[in-house]
Formats: sequence, C-alpha cells, structure tokens
Amino acid sequence: MPVEVELVELVEPEPTPPTAGASAARPRRAGWWLALGAALLVGVLVVTQHVMDERRLAHEARFDHVPGVLRPLDAMPVVATGDVPEPWQLVPAGPVVIGSSGDTRTATVVGYDRATGQRVWSADVALLDGSGRPGQDLSLPADVRCEPLGTPGTKRWSDQVACTVGASGQVIPPEPERLVVLRTSDGSVVAERTLRAEAWTTLGDLVVEASARRDDDGAETWTVAATTATGEPAWEWTAAEPIARDGLTYTGSLTASSDGPLLSVQGHWWRLDDAGRLTQEGSGPGDYQRSPGRGTALLDLPLVEVDDGSFVPAGRVVLEHATGSVEFPGRELHLTVDDGSAPELMWFTTGPDDETLEARSTTTGEVVWSQHLTVSAGLALGGRLYVCADGSLDAIDADDGRTLWHVDRSTETAWCSLATDGRVVIAVEDGRALRAHDLEDGTERWAGTLDDSGAPAGLDITSTPPGVLVAVRSDEDGPHERGAFLVAPTGAAAAR
Repeated sequence: MPVEVELVELVEPEPTPPTAGASAARPRRAGWWLALGAALLVGVLVVTQHVMDERRLAHEARFDHVPGVLRPLDAMPVVATGDVPEPWQLVPAGPVVIGSSGDTRTATVVGYDRATGQRVWSADVALLDGSGRPGQDLSLPADVRCEPLGTPGTKRWSDQVACTVGASGQVIPPEPERLVVLRTSDGSVVAERTLRAEAWTTLGDLVVEASARRDDDGAETWTVAATTATGEPAWEWTAAEPIARDGLTYTGSLTASSDGPLLSVQGHWWRLDDAGRLTQEGSGPGDYQRSPGRGTALLDLPLVEVDDGSFVPAGRVVLEHATGSVEFPGRELHLTVDDGSAPELMWFTTGPDDETLEARSTTTGEVVWSQHLTVSAGLALGGRLYVCADGSLDAIDADDGRTLWHVDRSTETAWCSLATDGRVVIAVEDGRALRAHDLEDGTERWAGTLDDSGAPAGLDITSTPPGVLVAVRSDEDGPHERGAFLVAPTGAAAAR
C-alpha cells in the first residue's frame, strides 16, 4: 500500500533583535575587563619598582654598619660649625663620634652627631678618689679611653660605649680607673664601676680585662676576664704557668678580633675564643708584641734599638699562620676599613721602596699574588681591595689580584689616605683635596677641596679616625690640637 508523505518546508525563525540594555552591557563588560587589566598592570609595575628600589637601597646600604664607614656623602662635604678638641682621639660609635675634654679631676665625654658634626650630649665623669700616685703628673687633664660595644657589621653595633677615666700618665702596674658605660643615643649612664686591670678592650657586648698576679721573684700569672656592660661575670681564664719578666718595663697588650681576645706580654702570647677558651699559645725572643691579623693569623713586628736608646720598626714582618710562621721584609698594608671579606688573605708592601703589593695566605703564609704598585693606603670591602697607588686609585680583586678598575689621580705622589661611605671610595690628597669614585666601576661622583667647603686656612686632612672626616689645624700640635668635622651639605643645612 503506497504511503503518502507530506513534504514540509522548514523555515528558520527570524532572530529576535537584542534589547537596548543587553547591547550596552557587552561594551561595558569589556571596558571593565580592560580597566581591571590596566589596574593589575599598574599594580605589578608599582610592586616591581618598589622591590627594585628596596633592593637598590639595600645594596647601597650593605656596608653602612661596617666599622669605619662614613655616613653617606653624595657631594663634597662642608665644614661643620664649632671645633673639636683632641681630634686624634675621636671614636665613631653608632650615631655619634665620641670625643673628650676635661680637667685634672673630671673628664667630659662628648657625643657629636655624625651627620651634622654638632655636639648632641655630654657626660661628666670624675676620677676615682685618691687617683694617682708619686711619679704621675696630676696637673695634666685626665686620660680618657672609649671603646664601642656590640657586634661589628650589625645594627646594634655601638649602641653603647665603654669609657675609662684615670689620672694622666701611665704607671706600671696601672692605677684603678673609673669605667662607665654610656648609651650613644643620649649619653645616659648604663653602668659605672671601678676597673682594676692592666689592659682592657671590648668584645661584642663584653668588657674584657687582663691583670697579672706577681710573686716575690717577679714572675707573673695572667688572667683574662670578661664581664657584661653592667659588670656581671661572663667568663674567666687564667694562664696555666707563670712567666718570668726582667722587670716592669711595660704592661701587657690586650686586643680583640672576631675570633676572640689576644693577650701579648713581651714575647709571650695567648689567644682565646669568644667564650674564654685557650686556642693558641706561644712565646719567642724579643720585647715586641703580637697583634691579631686577619683570619687566624698573628703578626709580629720586630723592633730594633737605635743610637739614642729608642726602638724603631725593624722593617720586617713575622706572619704566624696555622701551620707555622714566615718572616719577610716589608710592612702590613694598613686598612682604614675592613669588612672581613677574603679572610684567608693579608696584604703587605715589600721591596726597597715599598714598590710591590703582595697578598699572603693566612693559612700557609705563602704569596698568593703580587702587583708592582707603590701603595700608601687601602681598604677592603665586598671582596675588593681599594688602594691609593703612585698617581692612581685602583680596585683590585682581593682573591686573585686582578685590577678591576684604575683611575688616574690628580697628583703623582703615592701618598693619600682613603675613606668610604660604602657607596664611593674617597681619596684625600695633599691634605685638602677630595675625590670620590664609585665603588663598582670607578666613575668619579664628586670632587672638591677644603677651599670649596668653606674651610678656613690652616686646616688639613692629614689623617682621619675611621668613620669620620676631620680637618685639623696644621699650625697647632701637641695636646692642644683642634679640628672640625666635614659633613654632608644636607647634614650641615639640617644643623643650621
């Protein structure tokens, strides 16, 4: 049976036209997405710039807490108002520079703001009752010595300073002194006590002192003791055997490094760790004293007697290292700033005219590298050695001796002194000219003279305590020298 099929034409419905509201919503939604994307992009850029700025500032400030580093200087410094007595005795300590003045019975410890050079606090410290004994000149101002407390290279470095005040003139054994610990922020007294020691220094937050017990034959048994700033005992060490002395010619020397204190007494020496445990001991001929080198090395600087009976450096060095010692002609390169990088090396100038700079291993004493350079000053930062050479300023890789950059100086003489604010290295030439070069590539950042800074005639920067620039009146000498701080122009403006 046939099936009938009806064919039906399929007709697509006409699309419904969009309403006016829906038509407007689509562009608005797209605009929101564009605005959100732009905001996110701006946010990412702001965060990225902030991170970059923070990293740049951290990089620039990486050396700010290294002992001896100046406050930032972005231009030729100017002379601060006011003058400073005894500029050679200044001690940088945190935000201030410590100086002192006084009379025969009282010393005044003064804190000068490192940024402005202005006096911000002072503390009067009286001598102990009955200070002095026959043979001491009690008509001279009291002796003052200050050492910062804290861990070098950290923000807590120099929050406090320990100072001793005693009668002028050294006698052996030394007289008891007044020890006072001050806050460097405002000069307030943290603690005060009597110090009965033949030598003292600071080690981190501790005050370390050395004293000797003498028998009837003159043999001495030495003790080194450490106390907190407020006088609580921390540790004590006593030598196992006494040492014989020919007489009380001079007392012992106590110095400290990051490894611990070193006591040296006329050919005998003991090295302790920071907990007071003996790590090294030795003795040798001669009256010269040991001093700590870099790393675990020790330096002996022999003296020779001249016609007038005085002693002068013998012109040779004994470097005592981990496995023995080596003696050679030359002198240690004095570093105005040392951040402790490349601790396995020490640098010396050798040759008849000090025309060779050489690096020696503190482990073996061997020469690691050398350069033909007549060098007068140096500083070590970030694995680099910056040196003032004959007519040039050079940055040298501390480990291998490669010259990283070299710039000619304005004078052909080898002598100059060096300072740094952790951003530039500053060469002080001829006592009145300063030139600052970028630490990274040697680019000159600024230059000038004391004449440009407004300094009066007669002021020279012949040498400066680490961590501060001071111009000294060159026409005055002896105990009455006075000087003036050189500070950043912004600091001087703030002071006014």
